[in-house]
Amino acid sequence: MRKHNKVGGGAKTNKNGLQFERDTDFIEALKKLDHLRIVGKTVFFRNKEVALVTEKHSFYREFLIPQGINYKNIISSKLLPDTAVINHKTKDVFIIEKKYQSGHGSVSEKLQTTDFKLGQYKKLLKDTEYKAHFSWLLNQSYFDQKTFEDVYTHIEKQGGRYYFDFIPIKDIKLDESSLER
Repeated sequence: MRKHNKVGGGAKTNKNGLQFERDTDFIEALKKLDHLRIVGKTVFFRNKEVALVTEKHSFYREFLIPQGINYKNIISSKLLPDTAVINHKTKDVFIIEKKYQSGHGSVSEKLQTTDFKLGQYKKLLKDTEYKAHFSWLLNQSYFDQKTFEDVYTHIEKQGGRYYFDFIPIKDIKLDESSLER
């Protein structure tokens, strides 16, 4: 009998998927922008704190719990975002799920969960000033195919977004013009 897969994904998930997550690290990408200063996970613009970047459990520890939010009282299961960019200036929380795939598999089916996940994050933020946004960050080499058109239409109809290989800084409202407003 085959052992239960406790790591998730196929044989190349750790090799390809985790490398993709490292290659799409938001803190490292933000450090390359001249108009922002990064200290740990905190983003500064003109010496004012404007955003926080969290991952997985730190979304709860560093953002929700200080907001007085106990997820157990709101949703039945903890969601662990690959990246959450909490923009304090615009009061937006950008949840970003990163998915890498190199061949046929089940990752593409996860893209169909946009409405559920976005709904759960909206519930978590319901009693705050913040608005939830949900996006997929996908590797273009696999996901930029006509066979996914219906899935991408569904993502957009549910209020989500999708990107290939990178997310424009203006879309998480950390560009200079968004921060100067």
